[in-house]
Amino acid sequence: MLLSLSFFRELDKSKRINIFGLYIKRYFRITVPMAACILFVLSFYYYVSNGPLWNFYMQIMVIDNCEKWWWTSLLYVSNYVNPGKICLTHFWYLIIDMQFYILSPIILYPIWRYQKIKWFTYPLILAIASISVIYVFLISMKHGLRISLISETVSERDFFIYYNILARIDSWMMGILTGFILYQMEGKIIILSKLALAVGWTLSIFSIFALVFAQYPLHQSYLNENSHAADASFDAFKRVAWCLSIGWIIIVCQLNHGGIIKRFLSLSIWLPISKLSFSIYLVHIMIQFVFMASIRSPQYFSDFRAIYKLFGDFGMAFIIAFFLALFIEYPTIRLIKLFSERRKTNENNA
Repeated sequence: MLLSLSFFRELDKSKRINIFGLYIKRYFRITVPMAACILFVLSFYYYVSNGPLWNFYMQIMVIDNCEKWWWTSLLYVSNYVNPGKICLTHFWYLIIDMQFYILSPIILYPIWRYQKIKWFTYPLILAIASISVIYVFLISMKHGLRISLISETVSERDFFIYYNILARIDSWMMGILTGFILYQMEGKIIILSKLALAVGWTLSIFSIFALVFAQYPLHQSYLNENSHAADASFDAFKRVAWCLSIGWIIIVCQLNHGGIIKRFLSLSIWLPISKLSFSIYLVHIMIQFVFMASIRSPQYFSDFRAIYKLFGDFGMAFIIAFFLALFIEYPTIRLIKLFSERRKTNENNA
């Protein structure tokens, strides 16, 4: 969403985009903090703690993968080159995000160029998004994939859907759609009717809760008794429905129709979290791995334990992310900005 919005604004301003410059900035902006995490894993991660499961989690699941396949993450190809051996599994999102970033000008420029032709731009966005819906449904039916993490098809689903860029086009295009709508709203006063707001909020909230709770039967021990069509349909449409619901909230908040939700999302308490969000994402699973690998006794689920662990993980991630951002992420951003400013100065003086 932010990519499309900034892309359209830059095109309005200069009528052209330095694609190569965008790629270079993005690569170093994302890759340097990632590389720092990989370096830490290969150097010190093994010595952070210990436990009966430590060697299994640390050596086999994390360190071995990073020692052999670290380069696939830094080249953003690990979702296709040994996808089962990704160095730090949560890097899959950054890898797919980078791949979409590289492809984005191919989609965004025609949308900006022909923005006044509504019968072209919106159908184009929806047509591209439908590629994922069709792909996920057909591939799920063909291979009998289940969405449950306790199914026997987890590894297959990771390869065909979870780490596959084809299965993520729909959510990417919904972000572009949201950014395009926000871009076209700029400088305009738009008042939505009470009926439109009521319908929009009802569908949005209903979709969010339905997507969370409707999948319950698909994750139970009797999951193999469910129709494959149920898993395939849910997996195919869930990303579109979720993104449209979140997109609605963003748009109506921008139109000052968000009410209490906008006031809540605008609280200053979210500012430090937003500044550290990328670093928090990078370190959070490393903290969770340490916890799992250090367990010395059986663990039993309870709501209180889950909430307690949530805030514990988040607190630790926030603290560690602060230092990662302070010493790695923000200095990298500053250096990129300095090089960009110097380049512009040289171009102006030439």
